[in-house]
Amino acid sequence: MTFVHAAVSMNPSAGVSRQMADEARAAAALNLDWKVWLCRGSDLGPRLARWPAPLRYALLRIRFYFGLASLARQGRWIVLRYSAGDPFLFLASFFLGGYFTVHHTLEEMELAASSFPFARLQLRLERLLGRRVVARARGIVCMTPEIARHELNRVPGRPDRTVHIYPNGILYSDQCGAPADTRGHRPELVFVASYFFDWHGLEALLESVATSSEDGLLHLVGTLPEAVQRRTVADPRIRIHGQLSPAQLEPLVARSWLGLSSFGLSSKGMTEACTLKVRDYLRAGLPVYAGHRDSALPADFEYFRHGPAHWNSILAFARDMRSIPRASVAIRARPLIDKRALLERLHRALES
Repeated sequence: MTFVHAAVSMNPSAGVSRQMADEARAAAALNLDWKVWLCRGSDLGPRLARWPAPLRYALLRIRFYFGLASLARQGRWIVLRYSAGDPFLFLASFFLGGYFTVHHTLEEMELAASSFPFARLQLRLERLLGRRVVARARGIVCMTPEIARHELNRVPGRPDRTVHIYPNGILYSDQCGAPADTRGHRPELVFVASYFFDWHGLEALLESVATSSEDGLLHLVGTLPEAVQRRTVADPRIRIHGQLSPAQLEPLVARSWLGLSSFGLSSKGMTEACTLKVRDYLRAGLPVYAGHRDSALPADFEYFRHGPAHWNSILAFARDMRSIPRASVAIRARPLIDKRALLERLHRALES
């Protein structure tokens, strides 16, 4: 059986692009009959760059779904990263044969909470058309069990439909040595995001820092809203780095005691996740403190702590982890987050 994992986006995020690229490399390393196709706005070519955005959006999706229908006619099984509120997907679903939808969020809840101008329209389309697309799928692939429960609840009545859990993963390199470790005597914590949205819960963390006398250094890597950035200026325990390349981030991670992840996923109706950021931390040998459960890690995984955005509690966990070698964290996490192991498990499940 040949599977094609496909996704379409005018401007895919760095995380989506990286996950798809890592998956392609993992499939090649495992010698699986598994293809990866990420269709981007740039694929339309420079001649169409001046076209109005709605026209480019429509053209990209028409090309993408025609391509998928052609692959389905060739006997390929389509594993499709789900696009919420997409009328083109609804039309294409009649021509994709036995397809699987891949879900990375609670679509309807996220659209309901979104301030995006067309979010209300997308929500209506999702309730009217999107549910039918999911109901027609041969099976669903979800990043977390929580998302799987959500999909099953919103489209009931299909007891024959299979459900597969496929968390985010990361590629390990067998050629890499032990993770770099330049930690000093003062606790240093790193919090990485491309942009700090409300669901990162940064404001709650900053409030806790402001009301605490405990010493430590908090590194914020990514773009902050201006109002939040102004609040950090007066506190010498907080340093803002803006966007950093992987090479620039590496020495900062090497001297950090902990990596921090989101504290406000409840605003999206979520209590668990398996973010790429957490996997980056663990591969670098960095224990993690987050405000959410990580569904791909066992509850007793000692290098991940789920707790509130309390500065003192975070520093206490950092001190508990100070004596743990970086290599121990990276090795212990590998079978749980390695992209090759996760893809091989999904491929085997879909084939069966």
